[in-house]
Amino acid sequence: MDAFLYVYKEITNKTSSTENSSTVAPWSQNNSSQWGCALVMSLEYAYDIVSRQALEFIQQLKGVVFIPLISMFGAASICLSLVVFYKHGLSSRINLCLFALELVNLINITYLFVLNVDSLNMPFDTVLEGPVYEFLVNNNLTGLFGFGYAAVFLSALVACERCICVLFPFHSKTLISTQKMAVAVIAGTCFVSFPRFIVTARYRIICAFDVRMDRTIRQLTNSAPAVATTTPSLR
Repeated sequence: MDAFLYVYKEITNKTSSTENSSTVAPWSQNNSSQWGCALVMSLEYAYDIVSRQALEFIQQLKGVVFIPLISMFGAASICLSLVVFYKHGLSSRINLCLFALELVNLINITYLFVLNVDSLNMPFDTVLEGPVYEFLVNNNLTGLFGFGYAAVFLSALVACERCICVLFPFHSKTLISTQKMAVAVIAGTCFVSFPRFIVTARYRIICAFDVRMDRTIRQLTNSAPAVATTTPSLR
């Protein structure tokens, strides 16, 4: 895909007048105002199979069409499952595991929808990163992606619980009680989910001006003051 070489340069002249030093380019495309933004240059290579424009179109189409549909039907089915498992009682180990799994899935699908809200209110000819994504990154809420790992962990826990019941049908209740399962669910979910918040805490969205595209963009970068490098997307 596109390879981006970001050469960051603070354009604001600190020794200039107050008016110039406090001016920040607005978040709009095709705006040549550069004051207050880092200078970047995006590079496209001839051997790229998909152009940047095509990639942006595909990702916004995903955010506008597919993710809202998945979120709508997924949230409805997950809420129904939560009600069913709750009414059957959480004193059963398997019901407790499946209830926790569906609760984590609800968090994941809600986060996925919010993460792509910008695709619903931004034109197709704009960059992908919008104000909602900026808010999520700068407030370290992209760490919620860690609950995707929790869903994997809980799925494995359900499989282990069923395996114990099959291998030791007469001793399964003594080997693993509901209380022990609850501890495993809570501790395991925290252990695999929360470290993601530590990783994403270093990232920020900054104002950047793409000199090749001649537009102001929101650029994901790490908060370290060292020389800027290409940073992966948190989506």
